Amino acid sequence: MDLIASRPIAEVGELDRDRLYLFVAGAGHGEGIALACPGRGWVLVDGCGTRRPKRRPPEFPLLQIYQRWSSDDDPVLAMILTHPHEDHVEGLPQLIELLAPAHIVVTKPLSEVQAGRIFASEATLWRQIYQAPEYETAQRASLVANALQGIETYHEDYPEKVLGACCDYQLPFLPDGVQGWVRAPTADDITRIMSRVKTRQQYLDIANEISIVLEFRFGSTRLVLGGDLPTTRQRVEVPSGWNAVMARSAHLGQHIGLKVPHHGSVEATHPELMQSNGGPRAWCLTPFNSYHKLPKPEPNDGLDFMLERERSVLLSALPASRDLQACWPHPAVVPLNEFHERTRFAATGDSYLDNGEEVTASSAVGPLDPLWVCSFDDAGHVVGRWRGDAAVEVVRVNPVAPATALC
Repeated sequence: MDLIASRPIAEVGELDRDRLYLFVAGAGHGEGIALACPGRGWVLVDGCGTRRPKRRPPEFPLLQIYQRWSSDDDPVLAMILTHPHEDHVEGLPQLIELLAPAHIVVTKPLSEVQAGRIFASEATLWRQIYQAPEYETAQRASLVANALQGIETYHEDYPEKVLGACCDYQLPFLPDGVQGWVRAPTADDITRIMSRVKTRQQYLDIANEISIVLEFRFGSTRLVLGGDLPTTRQRVEVPSGWNAVMARSAHLGQHIGLKVPHHGSVEATHPELMQSNGGPRAWCLTPFNSYHKLPKPEPNDGLDFMLERERSVLLSALPASRDLQACWPHPAVVPLNEFHERTRFAATGDSYLDNGEEVTASSAVGPLDPLWVCSFDDAGHVVGRWRGDAAVEVVRVNPVAPATALC
């Protein structure tokens, strides 16, 4: 079965609730994921924002996704925070207030959850770190502090609705026909890693090491949401990373859909998780616009590694500022060598360049532009793919002519 061609986001229409839908959004800084379950119910993972021109307040893709495609009696079953980094928390307090999720899931050893201690020392430490005077970006620091405060307030009001999870915890709130598990971190990972954190920099260095990894199953379809979990850090194996996860859960390599870990960085790639597969799959990832500029297209880096194993990678936007994103005409299929040539200019802060013409801030995208939507049946097939106007499909060899900018 060949992978079907992608279609524009405007053609999604009403969801077929016999299917499982995966929405992956991210405009250059941030990541938000939504899962529309068969029948009814949504699961939202992390959060992100987009910005309109002239620095107007951010808009939240997950809110727009839910408002546009949810139906009557279609609740938010859970919001899951994979880890409290500033590029994964934007909009969480607002979404908690507006959508009233039935549950919130955070990392915590199960023994402490059963004792009612959901946050305690971790939350206090996180707030102290992110509110410290030496933290260079107060705005980003406030995103994490506000998200943690929002979850803690929710826990104070509804303690039974905040669930702490660690490895092999089965998500209890999913509808019939769908199962879900947390596959990382383990309780020992959480305790060991948090005991090492004494300063802000230590936390920033190791927070990804306790990122939640999620597995969802719908019949023969398996989806893996990789969070920001790495395999190595500075070429040294991370004890809680993908080597350990795949040793425990080798079946995760037999997936149909993958949210690629850590924005496609080479340190998060893993040959058993991202093994070659003859059938069509959907590998989605979000970019990270920092000095890292993830994903990187250079030989032997993240994109190159992935495209040796999968025919295409679905990138929600380009690794550039979310204020400088551009819309691209359908189908926006970009070969790896062209992606490399164009994005190498992004180190200046510019977005995707078309024939050397700079994309300006007036091109900033809306909340449904940096988005991929994929639908799956219960027989292990990708049955639909739709792209927002800022999303691109990266391939090793381009079957169509290069895209030109719309805006």
